[in-house]
Amino acid sequence: MRKIIKVVLIMVGVVICFFIVSKAVDFFVTTPSPFGFILPEHQDTWINFYGALLGGTLTLLGVWWTIYYTEETRKEDQKKHENEIKDEFDRRNKETKRNLSAQYKPILTIAFNVDHIPDAKYGMSKYEDFVIQNNIGLVDIKKCDPNEKRLVVSLSVLNIGRGEAKDLIIYSSVMTPEGECWETIDGKYQEIYVSNGINIFFYKVLDEKTWEKYKNCKLEKPFIITIKIDYKDLVGYEHSLSSKIFIKKFIPSINEDQEYSKNALVSNPYDSTIENETYDHEQIIDS
Repeated sequence: MRKIIKVVLIMVGVVICFFIVSKAVDFFVTTPSPFGFILPEHQDTWINFYGALLGGTLTLLGVWWTIYYTEETRKEDQKKHENEIKDEFDRRNKETKRNLSAQYKPILTIAFNVDHIPDAKYGMSKYEDFVIQNNIGLVDIKKCDPNEKRLVVSLSVLNIGRGEAKDLIIYSSVMTPEGECWETIDGKYQEIYVSNGINIFFYKVLDEKTWEKYKNCKLEKPFIITIKIDYKDLVGYEHSLSSKIFIKKFIPSINEDQEYSKNALVSNPYDSTIENETYDHEQIIDS
């Protein structure tokens, strides 16, 4: 559009120049001059001279415009070609990333950690070959006293996919059977490798009344923990895991000597369920 406007303006300018300059030349050579260097008998010669000068000037302008227009067209074509190459590269790059993301997609799931569950049957955790990398908490450990009566929910976040999960952010919330919300904190973890996992746990000191209410009692309403984990794959695609843990009973924990604890309750997986749902985000994060 701008190029068309430039061409129209130049054409209009040339036409205006043609009429104005021709009239100016005629006026200049036919009007008596005090200097007297244009004699009446030589007016035709001067008109031819100025006409030739004007024609040469217009020719030079035409050549300049042709060169300028050709160069601008070349630059625009080159820029268009470079943009086409860039668009094709971006398209292929995104397609490659999409294929890699599908081929090496990390898939996270949450299962109960049965290390502290008494009489845990073989096969309760079907992920026994997974390596646990670390432990993180959903509460501020400084506020918890291990010598007081406490409630513990220990879970494992496992990577059952074919690629690493990176930059994990863990959000959580706890709802008691009475509808009370217990405070939690967000957790962050850098990476979970394939066939690896991390343990996450919720830890709460209980008063005597709450302890007796939860101790070896089947709850009328479930104790609910909601967990959402956002994470990325190797090429930057974002994924999420949403889980709900419904616990209907807490039982005494066991220590390393296989002895029952007198002040620690853990969730009983036999009376609990976990609902896991993973989904992918459409947006890709360039790294």
